Amino acid sequence: FSDTSSRKIAQALLKGYEAAVPNLAEMLPGRTLVMVDFSGSMSTPMTDGSRSGKRYRSTCMDKAALIAATIAKATGADVIRFGSSAEYVNWNPNSDVFSIAKSMRRDMGGTSLSSAWREAQNSGRKYDRVFILSDNECNRGNSYSSYMSYVKSCGSPYVYSVDLAAYGTTQLAGDKVRYYYGYGYSMFDDIAKSEFNPNYHLEKVKKIVI
Repeated sequence: FSDTSSRKIAQALLKGYEAAVPNLAEMLPGRTLVMVDFSGSMSTPMTDGSRSGKRYRSTCMDKAALIAATIAKATGADVIRFGSSAEYVNWNPNSDVFSIAKSMRRDMGGTSLSSAWREAQNSGRKYDRVFILSDNECNRGNSYSSYMSYVKSCGSPYVYSVDLAAYGTTQLAGDKVRYYYGYGYSMFDDIAKSEFNPNYHLEKVKKIVI
C-alpha cells in the first residue's frame, strides 16, 4: 500500500473501532477499574486461547494496553498499571483509544498484582467491577491476601481476570471472580449476563418476537 492508502486504512479502522466504543458504556454501567500488567513477561506474543495455542505477532502488552484504553475511553474507567509497583494512570479522555494505549505503556519490571490492589485500597475508591489484564505470571506479593484486604476495606466488586497468554494460572478466587483465557469480544457479552444489567436484559426482551 502507498502511504496515502495506509493512512486511509488506519483512519477507517480508528473510525470503526471508536464507533463501537459507546456500546461498552451500556454493558458496563457504574464505576470500573482496569488493572493492566506492564511487567517484562507481557512481551509474550498473544494467543487466541484455543487448544492449538495459536500465537500472533502482537504481544500481550500491546493487547492489554489497547483493551485498557478501550474500556477507559468507553466507560470513564480508572486505570492502574502495575509491575514491580503500581500507580494510577492519568489518561486523556480527548485522545483516541490508540493514543491512550500508547501513552499508558511503561516498562515496570516484575509482576506484583498485589501492589495494584494495595494502590486501589489506598485510594479508598469503590468499584462495581475490576478488570485484570495480565499473563498472570505474578512473582511478587500475595495477590489473594491483597485482594481480600481491598474487599474488606472498600467492598466486593466483580473481578474479571483476562489471562492474555492463556497459561491457565489463577491468582484470585471467589463468587464474583471470573477468568477468561485469551481475549475475545464475546467476553463482554458474558460479563453483561453475569451481572444483572437492566439495560442489557431490556434490549434482549425487546428483540423477542411473539
